[in-house]
Amino acid sequence: MNPFGTNPETCGYPHSKKSLSEKGLGIVTATYLRRQAATLLGLSRSTIDLGIAARLRTMAVEFQSKADAIEEKEQDFPSPPRQPNGRSGNEMDRD
Repeated sequence: MNPFGTNPETCGYPHSKKSLSEKGLGIVTATYLRRQAATLLGLSRSTIDLGIAARLRTMAVEFQSKADAIEEKEQDFPSPPRQPNGRSGNEMDRD
């Protein structure tokens, strides 16, 4: 038991083996990854440490690649077509 009351298995510690989706904390979207990549690039431009800047740029490229992979998977499973009333085909009619 951790004396500080936190459980590393359920927290977002880097050494935790579970992914966010395995923890039930949500699904990472391509948009989220692209925003994070943009943030990392901004941080890389603001630091004077060239080693850290290079690592941040590398991480940004990795996030962009993951976002691309997610978008490719989404193209394999397109959303249902919209009906004339603007609703998707899987929504219930509540009228």
